[in-house]
Amino acid sequence: MQKIKSSSKDGKRDAIAASKMKIAAIAYEKDRYGDAVKYLNEVLKIDSENLDAMELLGLCYYRQGNWVQAIDILEEFTQKSGSLNQLPVVADCFRGLGYINQVKRIYKRLSSSRASKEVIAEGRIIMASALGDQERYSQAIEIFSKLPKTSKSPSESLLRQWYVLADLYEKSGDIPRARDLFTKIANHDPELADVAERAVALS
Repeated sequence: MQKIKSSSKDGKRDAIAASKMKIAAIAYEKDRYGDAVKYLNEVLKIDSENLDAMELLGLCYYRQGNWVQAIDILEEFTQKSGSLNQLPVVADCFRGLGYINQVKRIYKRLSSSRASKEVIAEGRIIMASALGDQERYSQAIEIFSKLPKTSKSPSESLLRQWYVLADLYEKSGDIPRARDLFTKIANHDPELADVAERAVALS
């Protein structure tokens, strides 16, 4: 039995798609999202099921603030890939649109899933931030109720959650807790966002 050879035309198309994907990835890393979108759409014209292109295109739309387009493409990516990694981004898009019920839906899904701790933590951050946007500070702070209060070597994910919690404390008027938590974060990672400045400002 003879082996079925792939056509040279298919090989050429794959090579073109791979080249455009590489250019798009470089553009994304350099924050040239418009250029990346252009090349990613060209990749998807060649291969409409290219999950890497689909995922990166959704992230480009997100970075551009094109919430609806980001939601559409990343939800399609989630459905086709089975990966939950970009659901926090989808939730943040819904947050940007003011659809807090959709943020809650995604957070609930993540909380009961087998997603990584980091992905679930990102969902927690978005959920708390969405509540904070509506000045529902007590509910937002409650989201972090099971978060470790201390750690000798906190992960970046934990530090980011502490940062959001400290921000919520400050906005709710609980300055002592905000100051203590910003200071704790700064002691571990003074380069995290503006944590050092905020700790000093509340001193």
